[in-house]
Amino acid sequence: MCRVAMAKCIGTGTKDNGKARKPELVVALDFGTTYSGYAYAFRQQFESNNLNVTLNPAWTTSTDGLLSKKTPTSLLLNPQGQFCAFGTKADDKFAELAGEDQHQDWFYFRRFKMKLHSKKELKRGLKMKDELGKPMLASTVFSLAIRGLKEHCLDTLRSHESVDPASFDIVWVLTVPAIWRDSAKQFMREAAVEAGIDGRNLVLALEPEAASLYCQLLPINKLHTNKETRFTVSRPGTTFMVVDMGGGTADITVQRRENDGSLCELYAATGGPWGGVGVDRQFMIFITKLMGPDVMSRFSKEHSEDLMDMYRCLETCKRTIRPESTGNITIDIPGTLTDIYKDVFKEPFGSSFPEEFENKIKFNHGKLKIDAQIMKDCFTTITDEIKNHIKTILSEPSCSGIKTILLVGGFAESEMVSSTMVTEFTDCRIVIPQDSETVVLSGAVIYGHSPGSISTRVVRYTYGVSYMLDFESGKHPENKKVEKEGRPSICKDLFEIFVQMGSPIKTGEVISKVYSPARKESKIMVIKVYASSKKNPEFVTDEGCWKLGKLVVDLPDSENSSELEIHERMVFGETELRVEAVEPVSGKTFSARFDFL
Repeated sequence: MCRVAMAKCIGTGTKDNGKARKPELVVALDFGTTYSGYAYAFRQQFESNNLNVTLNPAWTTSTDGLLSKKTPTSLLLNPQGQFCAFGTKADDKFAELAGEDQHQDWFYFRRFKMKLHSKKELKRGLKMKDELGKPMLASTVFSLAIRGLKEHCLDTLRSHESVDPASFDIVWVLTVPAIWRDSAKQFMREAAVEAGIDGRNLVLALEPEAASLYCQLLPINKLHTNKETRFTVSRPGTTFMVVDMGGGTADITVQRRENDGSLCELYAATGGPWGGVGVDRQFMIFITKLMGPDVMSRFSKEHSEDLMDMYRCLETCKRTIRPESTGNITIDIPGTLTDIYKDVFKEPFGSSFPEEFENKIKFNHGKLKIDAQIMKDCFTTITDEIKNHIKTILSEPSCSGIKTILLVGGFAESEMVSSTMVTEFTDCRIVIPQDSETVVLSGAVIYGHSPGSISTRVVRYTYGVSYMLDFESGKHPENKKVEKEGRPSICKDLFEIFVQMGSPIKTGEVISKVYSPARKESKIMVIKVYASSKKNPEFVTDEGCWKLGKLVVDLPDSENSSELEIHERMVFGETELRVEAVEPVSGKTFSARFDFL
């Protein structure tokens, strides 16, 4: 069994010759489920005022007139799979192609970020389908989308700032949900590198942490609250919950402001797929009940432009619906959809409706008028998940005293959401910062300039490796017994714990273990890494355990590799797991990496 030692590395964040870097320019890319954007701040600009972050000015309005500082997360590729457009331009170009029935061979992707959340095991060969069902390598789709954001930003720097980006030391910060698994984070890192970002200049920022950093700096008058008393989250000793509600997920963490200004995580990040697109999903379930699945499947394949118009109309309804809304809400139903309905059912749409919607909907002249409660119920399904999850967190001993909930993200701006939170958590102060939609983006820039702002994180899973010991009857189960002729029996699949879930870890804390290659002629050493949702797993095959990936070390040339002792220094407490390998006698450092894909 390997020997174990504990140590701490000096400093955190991006390094350059052992010293914390001070980049001349930090650019944050917020790659969202429904909307994406970027922001930046030069070092001099940041040091004069930490809130002086520049948001991209070119995406202030979408094609449907709704105000937004972001652009839709849409990607259009030509029939050869080459980049054509990103964002609103992708939507507009695809709608134009669809209107002329020339879109079938093009690749159009929208709202695809959640593919990484829904996949428990991610592989580099993962493929995903576009809106018309055509497959493409997922890594290609993500890298081209990130490239689209990156290139737009570089063009903005040249035109609006009159600078040559190539002449600046740029650190790129890519935001990711805190609840994502390590494989999803690595997938995004590799996609960003494929998009042309130097991996040494790339930092991943956890979305709720970025939002919290930004809110620490906001003046009180920009932190809207349901309580009359003045409040700031920047007071030392303040504990609070951050609920980041975006398009795809609700990302929740609990933090405390330390005396030195840093943030200490008190409860491991958690959450689920309860973002704004969940409302869309519930609404489309309602429409499918009216139209039938066959009709909707044919409509989505044959009339993409009209389907996009329906989603735009739905987005307007989502932003205007209020808890006190009564009467009817009007949705435009394309003629192509009612034509398909008539073709399938041999009767005009509106002749009859399912019994559960009797007296709640009307259809006339292409307008579907639905009772406002139906739209509100689409929200309820999602908000119920969020509030129940928050209640579970607040019942935990480490969170029982939390009285402040910070709501951020585009979905938090919905009155249906904020009202639910205020009504449900009457004992808590509900705080919603001004421009909630962009606080993650601005906070990511701050994180890029000062990555040491997060002092402690709580480990989400138990991490470890598989190892073997001499088999002991009565202690080890018989099904784990391995017998080899001439050797003592071995117990396999034991879980050797590196770090336990729920443990507070200082940012950059190192766990050091010693390994030796199994074979003399080895040129590479591979160690399987496991994770568990249990605190004390005994075997890597226990319920709640899964193979996370592998730790790979490139060994030096040696006549007898098995005599080498390699110290693996695994860095926990950061946004990504890191590892380095050292041979202690010579002091030589070897190439070492985690591979979760």
